[in-house]
Amino acid sequence: MALWVCFAGFFFTSAMTICLKFNYLELAYKVHELLNVGENWRAKFFELIAQNENIETVLKWYRDLIPSVLSIKKMNFAKDQNVLNEILALMAREKHSVEVQESFAECALDIMKIFDDPNKNITLQWTVSSIICLVRIFLAAQRRAEAWNAVGMFQRNNRVPTVELLTEFLECSMKAGDVDQAVELLKLSAGFCIPDTPKLIQKLQEKFELSETHRSILADLEVEFNFVQ
Repeated sequence: MALWVCFAGFFFTSAMTICLKFNYLELAYKVHELLNVGENWRAKFFELIAQNENIETVLKWYRDLIPSVLSIKKMNFAKDQNVLNEILALMAREKHSVEVQESFAECALDIMKIFDDPNKNITLQWTVSSIICLVRIFLAAQRRAEAWNAVGMFQRNNRVPTVELLTEFLECSMKAGDVDQAVELLKLSAGFCIPDTPKLIQKLQEKFELSETHRSILADLEVEFNFVQ
């Protein structure tokens, strides 16, 4: 009996690994139906679903496979960077109701804690795409403070943001009338030598009647940026 249990566990783990490797979603569903118990292969099953299904289907399986908020840790999903990245990408993919976006933002904060936990015995690394997803999740939830903190993660992790993300954040800052934050964002853009920095500076200058201090800062940024280029 013990030998059979061991073989069954090996079979289903290997089968789900193969499904994930070849992106075979239909077969993964069939494997899951054969043995609707166990946890050691569910992370791979959920990762495959997250990569291929729409958000409604993903959330359905999330509820089935992860019955509580904290069970992402209990099921060892916290040890799988691919799963965490897929969850972030899924939450950042589309905009939803205020309530859903708030829930996504809270989930993103939990994932940040998992990545940054100094006591974890595994290595998780922030990628450019995962940080971008974080920023977009917070922006969609109208939580610019958390989004700004996430932007700072690019420097802390030696990553470079995309001009698309910086433009998106700049639009949010300007919409909120937060010129100080917009200027700080442009400083960041210039520091990363983002090619479109002059265009972003011009966008801010055209949108607002800037103070003398802000105009001086932006003028210095343009001079420094052109010198580096």
